[in-house]
Amino acid sequence: MKTARSYRAIAMACFHAVGRGLEKVRSGDWRVRGSRREQELVSGVLKLAEGLAEGGEFSDRMTLLCRATSQLLHCDRCSVFLLEGKYYRAKFNHGNPPDIAAVFHKHRVGLRDPFILKAMTSRNFVVVNDAQRDSLMNQKTARRARIRAIAIAPLFRKAEPLGFITAEYNENRGSFSALNSTLLLGIAKIGELIVQGQEAIEKSSKLEHEIRTAERLEALTRMAGGLAHDFNNCLTVILGTVELLRMEPEGLNRDSAIEDIQLSAERAANLTRRLLHFSRGSMEEVGVVNASAAIRALEGTLRRSVPMDIELAFHIGRRDSFATCSPGEFEQIVINLVLNAANASQSGARVGVRLVEGEMRTRGRDDSQRRKPRACIVLSVSDTGRGIPPADIGRLFEPFFTTSATGEGTGLGLSTVYGIVTKAGGEIQVDSEVGIGSEFRVYLPSAERDQGPQRVERRARNDTAIVSPTILVVDDDEPVRRMAAEAIRGWGTAQVIEAASAGQARERAAAHEGVIHLLVTDVVMPEEGGRDLARDLVKARPGLKVLFTSGYSPEMTEERGVAQTVEHFLAKPFTRVGLIEKVSEVLGGTGANSGA
Repeated sequence: MKTARSYRAIAMACFHAVGRGLEKVRSGDWRVRGSRREQELVSGVLKLAEGLAEGGEFSDRMTLLCRATSQLLHCDRCSVFLLEGKYYRAKFNHGNPPDIAAVFHKHRVGLRDPFILKAMTSRNFVVVNDAQRDSLMNQKTARRARIRAIAIAPLFRKAEPLGFITAEYNENRGSFSALNSTLLLGIAKIGELIVQGQEAIEKSSKLEHEIRTAERLEALTRMAGGLAHDFNNCLTVILGTVELLRMEPEGLNRDSAIEDIQLSAERAANLTRRLLHFSRGSMEEVGVVNASAAIRALEGTLRRSVPMDIELAFHIGRRDSFATCSPGEFEQIVINLVLNAANASQSGARVGVRLVEGEMRTRGRDDSQRRKPRACIVLSVSDTGRGIPPADIGRLFEPFFTTSATGEGTGLGLSTVYGIVTKAGGEIQVDSEVGIGSEFRVYLPSAERDQGPQRVERRARNDTAIVSPTILVVDDDEPVRRMAAEAIRGWGTAQVIEAASAGQARERAAAHEGVIHLLVTDVVMPEEGGRDLARDLVKARPGLKVLFTSGYSPEMTEERGVAQTVEHFLAKPFTRVGLIEKVSEVLGGTGANSGA
């Protein structure tokens, strides 16, 4: 963001431009009344520049620019058009009447428009004081917009056009003097600075996003071997146990074998979920995480992700500790801190991960005032590495700051951790000594133990006696569709219609004479997606509710028009109980068509 000094510099450039314009005015036939008006304009531009220097959103600053320009020039309207491809599109305005304001953002002007082209070619203001008759102006547009007089000043980035700013008088009054027009040109310089500053911010944000993505990919690359090892272990148990069940050897405990398959499948599902959370890198809603279970689940993967010559020790109490943080983001905290500690350690060093329960004493504005202690969990990651110089500790959580050698780190891992911890209402502290090592302590507010799965079982059993729906299940994967259909049939008195594609679903829905209460459909299918199918079936059957399912990440489902955080949505893999619970929730909810 530009500083107040920068804006004042631009304001002074405006004053010089105005001054040069006044000299031209005085040397010609124009007459300018007194110096009071000049002083008023100069003072107004200075206030405008200082007001814009206070920062704020880009749209707010541009709207302020339009409003201040209207007030300084005593005109009826001020608008800003910015270059978009082959057109200049209307973006910001002050003074439009309601009927014009409603369609303002649809207005665009071609690059070859004579009025605009003259301003761009001369890089100077252009004035038309009889807009509805002047051949330079689009007279039809002038009449429709009720423009009597208009002054335009171009916006440039070096030699490249950015857009233009206009000041207008309506049909009832006004025309532009050379003084006002020259001042508009000066104000355009402020507009140029704001637009260029916004472009710089957007470019920086894009670069930061790309670097964050690169860092996640680097971390995933380091973890790939450990993840593959864990997946292969899960698949080995599943495939081997299925073969044993087919052979049915004597002494085989079928219940134990089935439990082994289920546990291995759940481990694989958790690995996939963690992989999606970490690779996506999105900030999830704050939830509740079983911190102890999360670290235990990560232990094997982390051991295989750090160098073998670094000792990795875990100290997790037997009692589960729950914290206020989303599970995916808590795992990001652990992974980032452990990999960061490993990077800072030499061969033979030790990295320790400890989880305990404690208290968090947040200070108020006055360090002598402490707020009431809050129960929390304390995650500590320590290393016996090279340590951090005292001068660098205060900058550790700044984006792009890193103590690693050039090319060995992006400086975004710790800033990501800081953002997650702060959002969850926690704190992070660092102790380090050069040559001795470092310790990072994360304090997260404690949370009540989550009883979700048990509650799901009870609700699913309680609802079976009262729900008797007809449900259309659509999925192109036959084993998934068959499992879902059988789970719903075993729920109670539900009637299930199966379809392998959107086209088949339409045919079977049209052939069904009775009411269909619920559509359960996969989002991504080969020929046509679930979103389009849901829209058409809801239109044909207004009382139909919809439950979407998918194994893809939220970004991919949102590209297909389904927001996992808003729609009735069930992520794959799901269990029988999870499916029945979600079906019961959708059917028992209020408002038809809520899923579509």
